Amino acid sequence: MKLSIKDNAYEFVESSIANLNDLLRSDPYFQKELSTRILKHLILSLSSAAELLIKIELCKVNELIIYSELSEELLNYYKIETELSLEDWLVENDLRVSTLEYSKCIDRLFMCTSVPEKYKKELNALKSYRNKIIHFGINSKEDYYKLLYVLKNVISLLTRQEPFSTSLEQYLSDNPAIQLEIPDSYDFDFVIDRLWAEKYNPHIEAIFSQFTNGLKDSKYEFASMLPDLDEVRFSLAYIDIKGIEVNPDILLNFYNYPEDNILKLTDGYWYGPIIAIIPISKHNGKQYIYYAKSSDDNNISNIDSYEKYWEKNGILGNKFIKDELTDTSIKRIGKLVDEYYRSYNLKLDDGSSL
Repeated sequence: MKLSIKDNAYEFVESSIANLNDLLRSDPYFQKELSTRILKHLILSLSSAAELLIKIELCKVNELIIYSELSEELLNYYKIETELSLEDWLVENDLRVSTLEYSKCIDRLFMCTSVPEKYKKELNALKSYRNKIIHFGINSKEDYYKLLYVLKNVISLLTRQEPFSTSLEQYLSDNPAIQLEIPDSYDFDFVIDRLWAEKYNPHIEAIFSQFTNGLKDSKYEFASMLPDLDEVRFSLAYIDIKGIEVNPDILLNFYNYPEDNILKLTDGYWYGPIIAIIPISKHNGKQYIYYAKSSDDNNISNIDSYEKYWEKNGILGNKFIKDELTDTSIKRIGKLVDEYYRSYNLKLDDGSSL
């Protein structure tokens, strides 16, 4: 019996597609316990497929870089005359040479190819889920929204990102019976957001209750609201500043950000400018908030610059102040909002500046 890396890779691809199709047909919103079993097989097959597809792409750069050691046995291939490929020669002679462990393959993929670095985190996360299943087990209900985010990005890598997408497209073209059946209407982000909101709803409500109290008797009105199911990013609440002529309805929005398990307070767009960041977790029983030091520090105009800024600074970057979420810190955020809007010269109804 002889099975090449490519044969094995696409068998795992086929299994991944079958499991994903099964999951999206039977439980697209991840509400049933049965999904645990399907998810388990999807994680195992997709992780194995990704590992082998990465090794195939690394071999295209240099066939030796997938091996953990350049042993004499391995290098003897280059001394002999043979029409066999290195892989076939190793199989033919039953030579026991070891390929790199998966994490090092992931590292080398980003060293040797133009695949965007943003996928590295998801590949390592999928590997971690695979290891948990094999060695420890996972609490699937707790991890659903995190897991789906990882699956979405790895699937995107393999189906839309070169060099993987062209190879997969060719494979599916050669095997028309195998079809990836993700409905056009299916939105991974929507399902991720919903699962996240369901899990953390009591915690979010407690945070919003603090804002209601903190902004009481001020020129700000706070209102929480049910997620808009037509939006990819849920706007979970808003702060309305009374008496502003420009866009008087919803000026500041709270958006969920499941990838980092945070709420972001922005001026209407989920990618910024960022007024404050609230982790959906407590530390030593305290709820913390991070807010910008000044209105200039968080003025990020578009999503591309936002991503670069976020990579550089993070929520612990020196342009954000960490504070316990209290009425006092909420009032400080109100002052920051005043500065922010004053910098744009917005006018109140009476003609004065904010």
